[in-house]
Amino acid sequence: MRNYLALIILFLFALRASAQTDLAKELKIVKGQLQEQMQRNDYLKNALALREGAQELTADDITIKLTRVYMKESKVCVEGLVKYIGDGDQVIQFSDQDLVDPKGNLYKSYNAGPLNEPTGTLHIAHAVKDINYGFIIIFDEIKEKVPDISLLSLRLIGRGASGIPFNFKGVPVKW
Repeated sequence: MRNYLALIILFLFALRASAQTDLAKELKIVKGQLQEQMQRNDYLKNALALREGAQELTADDITIKLTRVYMKESKVCVEGLVKYIGDGDQVIQFSDQDLVDPKGNLYKSYNAGPLNEPTGTLHIAHAVKDINYGFIIIFDEIKEKVPDISLLSLRLIGRGASGIPFNFKGVPVKW
């Protein structure tokens, strides 16, 4: 009977050791799958960011966010928000803007107006911190429908800001 009991105990220990080995193997497999999935997620996030293109850029305490880019007749219109995020007094005014289409054609615009007055000039003498100011920039004489903008370069001038470039790449155009 003692031998029988010892045999059962030995069998249970062997079974337990086997189960622990199987669990360790299974845990190692699951950890590998989790790591692989995390790498895949990082890759997809980066791919999505590239596809979307940067729609918001910040430089020298100023943020520009593109809200709408569309084509109307032979014009590409760029609407967005500009916000001062620094301290102190800041003048915000656009200087010149460049648009490069996928074929390499360069278009220029020398005016950015308030959203409610597209033909006006956006000039903020004393920008208030964390307030969004709407703007629209119109590029005229675009001869072909542009599916996206290879480069949209916006430059600001103002107190302490001499030609700060904001370069947006791969901006989709709606029409």
